[in-house]
Amino acid sequence: MKRFVIASLFTLATTGAIASTEFDSADQLTASQRSNGLSLGMGHAISGQGLGDANENTSVSFNVNYLFDNQLIIGLSYIPTLANHSGSEIKDNNYYSYSFESRAITPYVGFKFDNGWMANAGLSFIDAKIVAWGPVEPIANVEDNDVGFSFGAGYEWRNRFSMNVQTSLIDFHGLDGINTNLYFGYRY
Repeated sequence: MKRFVIASLFTLATTGAIASTEFDSADQLTASQRSNGLSLGMGHAISGQGLGDANENTSVSFNVNYLFDNQLIIGLSYIPTLANHSGSEIKDNNYYSYSFESRAITPYVGFKFDNGWMANAGLSFIDAKIVAWGPVEPIANVEDNDVGFSFGAGYEWRNRFSMNVQTSLIDFHGLDGINTNLYFGYRY
């Protein structure tokens, strides 16, 4: 929870700085003012409810998308560490341990409206690796993939900076999880 509060405060502070840039937000964008092109972004992802430890798992996230002249957006989000945790147990005087690592890549399509708002939807592909060790050697080494759904929204200011949030609903072998990805971008 502490990490979520810190991320939220950072978001509010950064949003205030970007929003204070002067421009007339009342006018809608004309075709010549639309900012098509490549956008690169970086942010903060929070995973919870079954994908991380008892509380939540946080990670850096990366985003790239392209805005076409017709306002169609095609993009990709990448979270290198969706969940990462481990544990151990002593049973019958033997030491057992496990580790769980996963990452997510989310291709999506979206649309940018003339007023700067954006919406998107896509699929989250989850790649996970689970390793369990016994007293002497690994007793399980499983790599698996799963798919979840993703949807998001954002706003792009006329100075080409944007703030976006993307949420993925994931069911990984009975572990229901929600991943929220908050990222800031700039369109070149």
